[in-house]
Amino acid sequence: SSLADADGNIIVDGIQYFQPSDFFLARLFPVHTTQFLLDWSNDLVPYWVAVLAIPWIVKACIIMPTTVYQARRYESVIHLMPNALEEYAYLHNLKKQHTKWDNVKTYGSFQKEYSEREREVKGRYPFNPYAQDLKKLIPMALQIPIHMALFYATRTMYPTYPGWKEGGTAWFTDLSIGDPIIFGQQWKEGGTAWFTDLSIGDPYYFWPAISALTLIYNGLTLTQNKALQQAYPNLPMKAMLGGVSAAALFTIPVMGMLPVGLNIYIVSNVISFSMQSAILQNAKFRSLCGLKPESYVQEMAKVISKKNKELSRIVNTGAHQKFDQEIKGKRGAQGKLGRRV
Repeated sequence: SSLADADGNIIVDGIQYFQPSDFFLARLFPVHTTQFLLDWSNDLVPYWVAVLAIPWIVKACIIMPTTVYQARRYESVIHLMPNALEEYAYLHNLKKQHTKWDNVKTYGSFQKEYSEREREVKGRYPFNPYAQDLKKLIPMALQIPIHMALFYATRTMYPTYPGWKEGGTAWFTDLSIGDPIIFGQQWKEGGTAWFTDLSIGDPYYFWPAISALTLIYNGLTLTQNKALQQAYPNLPMKAMLGGVSAAALFTIPVMGMLPVGLNIYIVSNVISFSMQSAILQNAKFRSLCGLKPESYVQEMAKVISKKNKELSRIVNTGAHQKFDQEIKGKRGAQGKLGRRV
């Protein structure tokens, strides 16, 4: 039986189901469009297969091309990064010195020199070295609206799309509500194996456990990443892995309260992310996409990290005069196209 209470909440067989309007953030993402596409895909494959496939399709069609494009742009200027960092540090020190109150009378003449110098540096290095690390986050940022839309879509599919409740298989027959063992709810029939209903949680905690294991594995591969270790040598990798493992185990009972459909998406997303990382580090794939060898990128990362530490110490301690003179002596450095400037 289906009814709504005095507050307009959707209640089916005594179970209250969330709708997109119940979540404020759901209004910021294309939740209804995502639900329509999921329902459309159900004409071709079962719901649970569609949810399982979405992370792989998104990474293959959006995230991987964006990541490769961003990596190629970064690697095209990576050899210029150490010198660019020095030049920008000179500009920073120059401006910091002349914007002090004691030098206010000479600020006008300084501003002209600073503008000329800034144009010269930007002409030699047509990129901001401090923004390069932030640009690496662009592929990750592109996933946020997709993740959020899928999060709210899978939580609110039923009863707008009744087929969602019978879109599971095996032991997780209901993908739309929480764990029936926790809430004392009977899971519905009509699917395959144990998860034929996508509206309820996993009664055996299989998907939450798999989700936790994939998170732990992902944490293991991340802490063993040589590029990360070289870029941040002081990070306590073992402690990070322990923290990720503890957090992953804690998610098991939490994920058991969420719909199985959402658990399937999370598991698939974590596994596809691990595969994406492995592919991006593969030498043949990098060569095919025009990327430089991983060893070269790691070596340059060490050089850049060392240069950042040197410049940070110079800028923070105010030791700029001698450093500025050293930079001025390097104004005949090689430009981007290999010419003298």
